[in-house]
Amino acid sequence: NYIFISFSNRSFCEPLTSDAFNRIVQVRARKAFLNRDVSAHILRHTGISHLLMAQVSITDVQMLARHTDPKTTMGYAQLLRKTDKKHISKLFDLFEKQE
Repeated sequence: NYIFISFSNRSFCEPLTSDAFNRIVQVRARKAFLNRDVSAHILRHTGISHLLMAQVSITDVQMLARHTDPKTTMGYAQLLRKTDKKHISKLFDLFEKQE
């Protein structure tokens, strides 16, 4: 299973495995001095949280996240009320910076 395309060779694209993507996420997290384990799964949670913070409709977020049960998506909305939004944003800041 592949989740992204790697442009490591300019002449062609090759699949980027979930393991390779997790390694990239972990390297970026260390560079940002995050003191916790970070994974693609946490990045997914962060992306869903950002959509909800941006007031994207629950229905649209549910569709994008491919949640079959709307209660799953609603759980993120309830969690956001309890979480400091500044901390959620840290991980996305990592991917905006150039190496």
